[in-house]
Amino acid sequence: MGILPKITFKFVILLPIGELLCPWAYADEPSENRPVKTSVPALYRSALDDYQNKRWVGAREKFQKIAQAVPDSLLAYEATFFAIMTKMQKESGFETSNLDKLPDGEITDGGIADGDWPSELQVWECEVALKLKDLDVRPKVVQPADQPAVQPADQAAVQPAVQAAVARLRSRVEQSRVEQAKCFLREKQWVWASHSLRALRRESEVASDTDGASKANSAIEEISSANESFRSWLDRSELECCVQLQRWGRAEELLQQMQPSLLTYLAQREPPAWVSQVLLWKSEIAILRGEWDLAELTVCDIRAHFPECNERGYVDYLFARCLVFNARFDEARQVFESIVRMQPTPPAELLAKAWWATAESFVMQRRYTEAIAAFDHVLNLDVDPQWKTIVERQLADCRSAIGTPLTNPSVPPVQTTQRPTSVPQR
Repeated sequence: MGILPKITFKFVILLPIGELLCPWAYADEPSENRPVKTSVPALYRSALDDYQNKRWVGAREKFQKIAQAVPDSLLAYEATFFAIMTKMQKESGFETSNLDKLPDGEITDGGIADGDWPSELQVWECEVALKLKDLDVRPKVVQPADQPAVQPADQAAVQPAVQAAVARLRSRVEQSRVEQAKCFLREKQWVWASHSLRALRRESEVASDTDGASKANSAIEEISSANESFRSWLDRSELECCVQLQRWGRAEELLQQMQPSLLTYLAQREPPAWVSQVLLWKSEIAILRGEWDLAELTVCDIRAHFPECNERGYVDYLFARCLVFNARFDEARQVFESIVRMQPTPPAELLAKAWWATAESFVMQRRYTEAIAAFDHVLNLDVDPQWKTIVERQLADCRSAIGTPLTNPSVPPVQTTQRPTSVPQR
């Protein structure tokens, strides 16, 4: 991805939801004032069992039956959410259903194939928002027309169940928005991904602020604000969007916000793999800001803590650029040479950057013959035509400059922040 850290959410399932929402509808012994016990709770348990055991077709059919059996109820909305999630799992073949077995706080991001489910989740969110707004307007339990009025004692027993169901439904909404944000990130729709992530951040902050005052937000708080893994994913995902959209001010705010946790992770024996990607972005932004000392310190941290980093070639390239800035040309060219000799062969764009920077280091020393040889290597690579256009111009300048005073050195035609990015995986 880019940043894409592997993200999955732990589905916290409380049973039986149907009995919590409508206890009078599922009494053990029916009476003349109570309807006969229905099969909805049993069907819900069966659907959850299918879901946890990756029987997507059966789970989806049962969740749909539940939604049809108790329409416009909180249970129906939650069942609809799981029906959409089973469709997502079935289409992608991404087996993460038994989420209760994941370690606490573990968040991953899988390669889920995108189908119609993102739009279905958006429609579902709108319907849930209308339902929750309706409940806020009339918070009392809605009694079926054919049922006797709930007595105060009974209503006191039912109301906490409704509040708990609302809390779970709000947590499903947040899970839905996380899935949509992940979809935007995979598709590199950075603007939409940024909007989704900022919305998630605002909601988690609201949940955090009201945690002590409202039990209805406890489920959201458990999944989001109190979950450090979720926070770190949110920060680094938004950081990737800012880098891609070149929103440097916001990117620096996020890096400053993440700095304490980065230091904590770096103090660990094996820091999380995603830390190297964040540090790589930090070094890129430092170079753009002209903060070469900070950039060098950052890439040195990556080289020290992540020797097997998937982006090691690019890390070495940035390190060598810092050496060039400090006029340590021979050391820098040794690093550039190690990059072009790497096995397996690095991407053509990285090779072009390494040869370009090597040529520029020779130009800075007025060693034009060596610079011409390095520029020639760029021409032999399968890269964007803009590279070759500017290289040919530089070659002409070098040939005409042999024995003449140095003019202003050029810059690579492709900015470092435009490189393909990916999250190193263990």
